[in-house]
Amino acid sequence: MTGRTLSATTKQKISAALKASPRFAAHLARLHSLPLSPRQLAHVTALGYASKGRKQKPATAAYRLLKAQQSRDRWQAATKEERAHHRDIGRRAWARMTPEQRIARVGLMQMASQIYHRPTMLQQSIAAVLVAMGVRHSEQYRVARYIVDFYLPDHGLVVECDGQHWHETQAALQRDAERDKAMRALGYSVLRLPEKMIRSGDAATTLRARLESSSAC
Repeated sequence: MTGRTLSATTKQKISAALKASPRFAAHLARLHSLPLSPRQLAHVTALGYASKGRKQKPATAAYRLLKAQQSRDRWQAATKEERAHHRDIGRRAWARMTPEQRIARVGLMQMASQIYHRPTMLQQSIAAVLVAMGVRHSEQYRVARYIVDFYLPDHGLVVECDGQHWHETQAALQRDAERDKAMRALGYSVLRLPEKMIRSGDAATTLRARLESSSAC
């Protein structure tokens, strides 16, 4: 019953039952591995204790961080067929949306990306290069329906860091080509930096040359 207040005894019983559950023990272990403050950890943990039978409070940023981590873990553990199935569901849902719904959806995706995104080592390397060069840039920037790694507003340039695992299959190359074509149609320039180039240190030279050529135009 929504809104019902539980007694202290009932809360203790629920708490004891949860503590005895191996699944909940694993859940707590995951919580303690996240970069949460003691206050955030206590609040998120409390969501799992004695919450049955009363109205839930709005999810906190810490709780959403936990759910995002769990989603990433499930995606990493998914098979190729399961991932293809989920992508197909997403494409069908996108096709049913109105233009207004699509704009709202992309806005939520950008917000989630800014909150939960953990930069990869490749992205951290390029961010360090841009900072060292004194280039003004935005990370995880929205371009139409896409979220790009870096956008350099003074040059109208989108910079993407292409990890070998995700961007070297034929399907990925075709997807990236379509994505680049869409962004160029909107007036953006696109520079893709492969993982090998970033790890070898040649990406900084390539990026500097591209910026110099765009400034000269």
